[in-house]
Amino acid sequence: MLNRIAEFLEQEDGAVTVDWVVLTAAIVGMGGLVALNFAEPVQNLDASVGSALSSAATHTDNQVITVNFSTPES
Repeated sequence: MLNRIAEFLEQEDGAVTVDWVVLTAAIVGMGGLVALNFAEPVQNLDASVGSALSSAATHTDNQVITVNFSTPES
């Protein structure tokens, strides 16, 4: 029985797979943290761009579109 346990502990067949799984999990975790960190600023930017585009003035005579991206004064 002890010989079988010793043989099992000496085998290195799955070591590379475990390394890749750990590295992949770390990369996915870091990606999740980055996504959570940038979620709110991107949503705010999206709202600003959406409101600016909804108030865009278009002129059909000479095909000019003007958009004011400045922040509205409170």
